[in-house]
Amino acid sequence: MHEWVAEASGKITVLLGAGASVPAGLPMSKDLTKIVFDTLDERSREPRTWEFVRAHVDQDAIDVEQLWRSLDDLRHVLVEQSTWAGLLNVPDIVTAKSIETVQFNILDVAVASLRNHSVNAPTAYLDSLVRADIVGIATLNFDTLVETAAEACGALVATGADDWEGAFKWPIPRDATPLLKLHGSLDWHSVVLGGGPIPRSGLKTMSREAELRFNGSGIFSDLRFGLENKLTQDGTMPALLSAFSELLEDSALVVTVGYGFRDVHVDVALDRWAANDGSRRLLVVDPTRNPRDLEALEKSGSEWFGHTVAGLRHDTIPGREERVRIIEESAATAFGSLFD
Repeated sequence: MHEWVAEASGKITVLLGAGASVPAGLPMSKDLTKIVFDTLDERSREPRTWEFVRAHVDQDAIDVEQLWRSLDDLRHVLVEQSTWAGLLNVPDIVTAKSIETVQFNILDVAVASLRNHSVNAPTAYLDSLVRADIVGIATLNFDTLVETAAEACGALVATGADDWEGAFKWPIPRDATPLLKLHGSLDWHSVVLGGGPIPRSGLKTMSREAELRFNGSGIFSDLRFGLENKLTQDGTMPALLSAFSELLEDSALVVTVGYGFRDVHVDVALDRWAANDGSRRLLVVDPTRNPRDLEALEKSGSEWFGHTVAGLRHDTIPGREERVRIIEESAATAFGSLFD
């Protein structure tokens, strides 16, 4: 067990990024981008619009979420009432509607790929995480690997999704380890709740068998996709972000695994958590980072994350307590090293 984990005495929130799913064989951003490009090159619902996009995008210099976000920007400019639309040299065939269709294609292919890779994926490397005595887990991933791992080893983990009734407050489970899926989940299905003149949206978790019957189409709902495009007031985000803040308030240590610190709404929450108690610590687990280079860590990710690391660093001011540490380790072995 890591010394900081032992000293935190269970007051720990674990934050999972895309790197936490790599040991299970799920594609990272670059691989997912290639899958999207190859699929849309072969079949797109708007082939001429995709051809235009393809001609103006460098596949090697952009990831799939950046692509989706850039298309979202273009779509908004192309809306008929936009005063900037006339300044663009865009063929008539490329419209706000056709761009929207391409965006749906991108999301559909990405989600189907993640779902297909999740089927029968190995999850034993997550056993130490789901069994750990911690405040909770927050994940930015759509996949259901954590839930599968918990079920396989008899651990109690719950998302609270089936109990959410569209309110501002997320039902944080108290009889199991909370798993907050901040950007949505592959197995969440939107349902309309009655009881009043204004319909309310809720969620229903769909079984793996039902997912396979749907063959990866039409069941996902409220997935937060696209770079810098996730924080909105609709759907589950306000309630989930509030619940995430509750987990942080109860935590003396945050452990991030495979997270690149590019989601501002998450990084702002981490910054506030670290600023409000001088004893709180951050462990960054990432096999690509140098444990001795906190300056590089500070310069990575969003400006908010850089602000946080600058305040946590002990190597810049003599006598300052160590509050941030890098663990150069893959998620494949990190959870055992941290919690066992």
